[in-house]
Amino acid sequence: MNLESSLLQDFIDGHLLVDADFDRKPHDATGVSKAFWLNMQFRYDKSRESR
Repeated sequence: MNLESSLLQDFIDGHLLVDADFDRKPHDATGVSKAFWLNMQFRYDKSRESR
């Protein structure tokens, strides 16, 4: 994934936003589409708004 361990932990913990620049990293590591990662971020953001 080519990330520092602290950035990876922030990603896992939900503290690092997935944006158009970051979506490439999990895509490259997993083969899951960039659109999937952006959609997951969108859904996470929406779920936080409704609290």
